[in-house]
Amino acid sequence: MRSFQFWILLFGSFFVSGLLIKEIFLSRAMTQEHRVLVDSQETAASGPDWENAWKQVAIRIYPLSLKDPALAEVLKNEKIGISRMNRAVGAGSAPGTTPTPSAPAAPSKTPATP
Repeated sequence: MRSFQFWILLFGSFFVSGLLIKEIFLSRAMTQEHRVLVDSQETAASGPDWENAWKQVAIRIYPLSLKDPALAEVLKNEKIGISRMNRAVGAGSAPGTTPTPSAPAAPSKTPATP
């Protein structure tokens, strides 16, 4: 074996070994990303269930916040507001409530008239 062939084979084996190590690390990273993706998909799939649960919590908190000033103050400090959502007319049920962040009122350009 000539010296030239030795160096070619040596650098070729280093190159192939480097590619093999890179493939191992990349496949490991890809497996971890896939796990994160699957977890995210499972979380997103359970979203409607959580939305209904939070709506039920908001519906129960709203009347209590009207009666309890301490609870109303906590909600105010956390910038959580309750707004009524209008349902279709003739639905036969009271309007639901959902927690929404309260926004400061925009200043009016025209003066208010009594």
